[in-house]
Amino acid sequence: VNGILAGDSGIVAGDGNGINSGGDRSVIGGGNNNSVSSADSFIGAGNANIISAGQYSVIASGQSNSIAATGGNAAIGGGASNNIFAAADFATIPGGRNNQVTGSGTFMAGAPSLTTNNDNGLPNMFVWGDTTGMQVSAVATGTGSSAALANTVWFGAGTGSVLNTTPVFTIFSGPVR
Repeated sequence: VNGILAGDSGIVAGDGNGINSGGDRSVIGGGNNNSVSSADSFIGAGNANIISAGQYSVIASGQSNSIAATGGNAAIGGGASNNIFAAADFATIPGGRNNQVTGSGTFMAGAPSLTTNNDNGLPNMFVWGDTTGMQVSAVATGTGSSAALANTVWFGAGTGSVLNTTPVFTIFSGPVR
């Protein structure tokens, strides 16, 4: 059974989906156990996806993805266990798994097998990490030339050590050249 507690909203199909108070003018296309509590937002399908805050936000599909961006305008294309947190308005995760965005304007993708990719709260980051190598957050907490800066690009692929803490291929691009 689907439920709608907001005005001018709709649920097309699925089971256990809900548009809660505050979810005015929002739509859930289908899937199971998806929930919207923010106005003008959309969940296409999938399972257990949640938009709890962030007007004008979208989760296209996937499983256990969430958007809580209080400023809104955030998007998750698909994948599993991807999260866009409160301060991360204008953030995008096109897909993957275990991506955690906390910085405004960040674009993050990948599917790290160890823990998660995250931007350490820095804004305007481009972050990508692969499935067999290290998670980008392991480098992003460094200092000096390996320290993360706002408005940068981070790629991490492969593994350079047994502990998976140094990528074989990494590009750090910052505002200072």
